[in-house]
Amino acid sequence: MVISPIERISPPRKLTSELSEILREQIVSGQLKPGDKLPTEQELIESAGVSRTVVREAIAALKAERLVISRQGVGVFVAKRLPEEPFLISTENLDRLDEFVQVLELRLGVEVEAAGLAARRRSAEDLEKMKAALADFERELAAGEPAAEPDIAFHHAIAAATGNPHYVNLIGYFARLLFVPGRRVFFSYTSLMPEDENLRPDIYLTRIRKEHDAIIAAIEEQSPERARDAMRGHLEQAKDEYHELADKLHSAGKNV
Repeated sequence: MVISPIERISPPRKLTSELSEILREQIVSGQLKPGDKLPTEQELIESAGVSRTVVREAIAALKAERLVISRQGVGVFVAKRLPEEPFLISTENLDRLDEFVQVLELRLGVEVEAAGLAARRRSAEDLEKMKAALADFERELAAGEPAAEPDIAFHHAIAAATGNPHYVNLIGYFARLLFVPGRRVFFSYTSLMPEDENLRPDIYLTRIRKEHDAIIAAIEEQSPERARDAMRGHLEQAKDEYHELADKLHSAGKNV
């Protein structure tokens, strides 16, 4: 099947949202029908004139909306049954710090309770998955990588430990849509303020790793209240850092 060519997308920062919106429109309009295969990653890179990272983030956003599915070794396909009125977080402003603060407030309402349920219900296998994610996080941190994928795996393992598929779906949605672009946005802004050591990526990620340690310790001990407190502290700290960074950039005359 031949679809209309995608016009090249121009900078600056909304490349991911623009590409996902183009593909979303093709799906919603019926130009790409249920079961149709999307253009390959390389075809999207060449036709839209964007990077591999932009393509992958755009596809991840569509997966989070359950508009497309991946088939290992085959490609990405339009879902055969599209969600009628899906819950959506618009990708339009996900390059803005204030938007991430709002989403973090939403995550607080969901993931704090998920941590408490995980502490009460977790199995030995759930705990092993959390520990494996922490080990992967540590390896990526030591290698100077952003450690977004191990972060996703850690939060997904906590959601799975609740035994409630709705937590798995919602927290998975947050993770696929936000974690990778969130790292990119935060680090792109912190690079504008190199004089602030607390905003250095390695210090930021080391803090996250320590907060993960506290969360998993509480879950391992099966202490729901401690798990809730640790998760709340983790997300509140991230929210406060986004707020602080936005305030500093505003004071420096930068539009965020």
